[in-house]
Amino acid sequence: MQRVGVLSLLIYLLFVPIVFAQQTLTKQQERNLVAFAHLYGYVQYFHPSDEAQQVAWRMLAIKGSKQMLVARNDGELLQALTALFQPLGPTIQLFPTRQHRQFDLAALQPPTAAGPVSAVSWQRQGLFTGDERFAPFFRKVRLNRLAEEESAFTFQQTGELGRYAGLPYEIELTISYQESEAPAFTFALAQRQFVGRPSGTEVATPRFQKQFLTTQAQRYTFRGTLDAKASSLEATLKFPVAFVQHTTIKTEVFVFLDGQKILLPQTPAGASGTSARQTIELLVSSSNLLPEPLFSAQSQLGDYVHQELVPGLSCIVPLALAGDMAHTYPVGDSSRRQQLHVQPADWAKYPAEWQHYASDSVLTFPEIRLSNSIIAWNALRHGYAYWASASAQPDALLHQVLRQAYQDSSPAGFLRTLQRLLAPLNDGHAVATSSSAKLPAQRSVPLYFGKVGKQVVVTRVLDAGLAAHVKPGDVVRLLDGVAAAQVLQRQESLISGSPQRKTYQALLQLADGPAGQPLTLTLRRGHHTWRLPLPRTTTTTTYRAGSQVAAPRPTGWVAPGIYYYDLATTATPFQATDYDTLARAKAIIFDIRGAPTGLTALVSLLVRTPIEATLIYDLQMLRPDQVGLRYAPNVQRYTPGPQHLTSKLFFLTDAIVQSRMETFVELIRAFHLGTLVGQPTSGANGSINQLALQGGIYITYSGMRATNADGSRHHAVGIQPDVLVTPSLEAIQQGQDLILETALQLAQLAH
Repeated sequence: MQRVGVLSLLIYLLFVPIVFAQQTLTKQQERNLVAFAHLYGYVQYFHPSDEAQQVAWRMLAIKGSKQMLVARNDGELLQALTALFQPLGPTIQLFPTRQHRQFDLAALQPPTAAGPVSAVSWQRQGLFTGDERFAPFFRKVRLNRLAEEESAFTFQQTGELGRYAGLPYEIELTISYQESEAPAFTFALAQRQFVGRPSGTEVATPRFQKQFLTTQAQRYTFRGTLDAKASSLEATLKFPVAFVQHTTIKTEVFVFLDGQKILLPQTPAGASGTSARQTIELLVSSSNLLPEPLFSAQSQLGDYVHQELVPGLSCIVPLALAGDMAHTYPVGDSSRRQQLHVQPADWAKYPAEWQHYASDSVLTFPEIRLSNSIIAWNALRHGYAYWASASAQPDALLHQVLRQAYQDSSPAGFLRTLQRLLAPLNDGHAVATSSSAKLPAQRSVPLYFGKVGKQVVVTRVLDAGLAAHVKPGDVVRLLDGVAAAQVLQRQESLISGSPQRKTYQALLQLADGPAGQPLTLTLRRGHHTWRLPLPRTTTTTTYRAGSQVAAPRPTGWVAPGIYYYDLATTATPFQATDYDTLARAKAIIFDIRGAPTGLTALVSLLVRTPIEATLIYDLQMLRPDQVGLRYAPNVQRYTPGPQHLTSKLFFLTDAIVQSRMETFVELIRAFHLGTLVGQPTSGANGSINQLALQGGIYITYSGMRATNADGSRHHAVGIQPDVLVTPSLEAIQQGQDLILETALQLAQLAH
């Protein structure tokens, strides 16, 4: 029993520092992680080898982060990076900067037996992070390679070769087409052979044999020799899904013995045991199925990245490789790759070494927090649209997030670390959220807060039971003894966006805290100051539609000849069928302080002639670090409808107006379609991108560039109203929606 106790203690001491210790990164560890982070992004997103497409990158990030914590010097760092990445690209070079290595174009040349080759390279329109909802906006193409959509089946699994080992074999492949008119495809079929153990450590010595398949039904033959060392055989056919949709395929494997052609029996998959296995792959491909380029610019053979990962350690990563329909060249050593990297097909299995990462406590592991940070930083480094407007540069933020992530002791702490990573981007789309049950529930108090000058004030009381204790216009001096301005600033430090967006969002979250934990406000009204304890029972507010001061006003007539249309709080899209009512108005006030829909239909009532505007730009990338980044314009066109509003038009705006709503507001401003009244909009337009991280965490950010119609800066500035309305304490005390009141006064003067 004593020995068991000592062993248990040793195991505890070994694992606790890895899982729970909140140490500070050493300078070497931080250096290691920074180098790994840079190279990880270069290879994953821009190195086009086939091997790099066959790796579970999320698992590689975990494994690499763990190894970076134990590399004690630059020599061990270099060894670790080489072992991790060279199996994904034999021509990737890692070396001390002082060695001044040169890119070797000759190393990219394919073997003479490869036949015709093309340059394989990446094109990226934005950075596709795997979320299919955003696939129309962010796309990727590996030029001159089949799309990743692929189907495969094992057509021959022979358990024991016995006396057939070392003899000639023949594979017969018969293809026929089900439709009367066969598709006009010409296929190249390549044969690859590997010999090794079924554990996946095959010796990567491919032997290619090419034939061209026409669209006529016929038989194709592939010959080889059964390896004398192999005691079992596995034959597999891989083909694009589009190839087999209207195709019938028949495959058979024969062996020649004493002049006789013998059909090898087929056995169930997995019946070959643990003996040495010969694997034969037939790959069907076609130039007809190659993806179309996303844009004209392409990387060529000889294009590469030569970059210092950290001071003193550099890399060379080719951006284009020679490839035929079977492989990119040079072919990597699959035995090394499969020993070092978890394959995508293994994700569901979670090999034994990864099983503990599938638990609910996954964020307690430092390597998970670090890998999440590296994945998130790379998505931002290469795919965020506005680094020129950020308050901190990418490398500084990488160091920051790695240090903080390593020290975090809770999922909530790590979520704050990601929020601090996003805050300097000044991007209203940049948000870190979590679906994890490990995070404590947040609640607030039933009050809205605003800012008048430098003072935080109560703008609206949501619980009638509090009316005797707190009123709109009361100044908030302290929250739990901390100055309101300091609490507001602390909240703003975790929020990304323009100054107006930060303040708007921070005011909504001002009283947030753990559910059940009361909040004590110190309030002032005139010369009277008092303390008000409040339970946190209200769901926290992350989004508010409409006025923060007054209750929503229903759509309808607000004065003779003046119509108010609430597009802020209603969930109903604007209806062009409302034209008959709107046409009777001398002036119309559209409230868009929310997330209105149906705005295209509204634009058709506002314009007399067709208009077009260029507000959104795609990011076109060939190289990492946004070097040579091109912006491709998306021209938006709008046509007038059969009816047209002739009323004086006013539109209410503030910092809640963001993204697609800002497109609408900019059309109003640029084409003089009405008067904007209120406060500046958020300044975050263009499609968001979303990235899922381990532990139920998600980050979003702007993945497209937006400008004003005249090309001037929009991001983190927003659209300035024609009539700026500054909140006043008197209006708040009286419960007035000052923006609406101002628009109403202007409308009365106009008509």
